[in-house]
Amino acid sequence: ASSLSSPHVRNFEAAVMRMKQAQKQHQRRLKEQNRIPAGEKYEKLRRLGPQPFSCAFRRRSKPKPLVYVDVKVGSGRTGRVGVHEGDDFRVLARNFAKTFQLDRDAARRLEALLRQAYAWRAWQTLKKPGRSPGRR
Repeated sequence: ASSLSSPHVRNFEAAVMRMKQAQKQHQRRLKEQNRIPAGEKYEKLRRLGPQPFSCAFRRRSKPKPLVYVDVKVGSGRTGRVGVHEGDDFRVLARNFAKTFQLDRDAARRLEALLRQAYAWRAWQTLKKPGRSPGRR
């Protein structure tokens, strides 16, 4: 008769309750994650009226570079560095070297090249009457 009775497992009800609660919590998270907001800010946006896309009239944060330096990296690849007024040549060269996987020596040579190109551009600008290095 004892083999026909159900086996008694310790804390069975507590374990089942924990699993049910975990399943409900999982279902709630999935519902929140897959929820598509609709109409929550409708009235506020309606009062604002139609607006152009933000990218349509966005201004450039930096002015045009004073000089572009084209760098032949090797194996047919070239890179371009734009030098702005007040840029740190070491940082520009280091970032370019990281991007194109160049060694430190190449980064130092590039830094010298950037300094030279910037100085040449500044000299060209000063040579023209009535112009200063930062103006176009």
